[in-house]
Amino acid sequence: MMKRHTKLINISYEPGIKKNMHNRQRYFILLFPLSRLFFFIFLVNTANVFAQVKTIDTQVAPEIDYEKTDAPMPTVRLVSYSGSVKYITTELLKNDANLFIMMFKPGCSHCENETRMLEQHSALFKKSKLVLMTSPVQQEILPDFVHELHLADYASIYVGIDSGDFISKAFLYQSLPQINIYNADRKLLKIFTGDVPIDSLEGYIQ
Repeated sequence: MMKRHTKLINISYEPGIKKNMHNRQRYFILLFPLSRLFFFIFLVNTANVFAQVKTIDTQVAPEIDYEKTDAPMPTVRLVSYSGSVKYITTELLKNDANLFIMMFKPGCSHCENETRMLEQHSALFKKSKLVLMTSPVQQEILPDFVHELHLADYASIYVGIDSGDFISKAFLYQSLPQINIYNADRKLLKIFTGDVPIDSLEGYIQ
């Protein structure tokens, strides 16, 4: 019967080979933490990108000062109390002439006097349009004001109740009435408050 001999083979390496293997081990040890470091940097950069995108998305547009000369006109939307139209809007008032918007309160004597003065000189408004605007709280007394001053007889005069927050954006809260004048591009030209003579307005009427 034959005996099987197991021969242990002792593998020895030359000094150069041992050095190379030792270097590979050191390289692997260094590579592992570096890979984690690179991954951490990637995560930080990704988070910064998303943070920048979120900042851009949530950035609030600067507030417009509607009282400043050359400021854009706020959106006009009125419930009409004159003529056959139901609403008086920015589109309806669009033309190539200056626009006059008078904010007033029915029952205010200064407002009534200013309105009568404008009626007397309505022939001057050949191209320019005139809007008389009041707040929703005046809804009950506005019809009487329109009737007593015969405002429905003047095609160039629009009367309505603000339903688009125009007054809250453009009114100075100084005195009544207040007349804002906008150019054809609907940029603010001038603001008058209180009793305004026709001589002061005439230079803007077209």
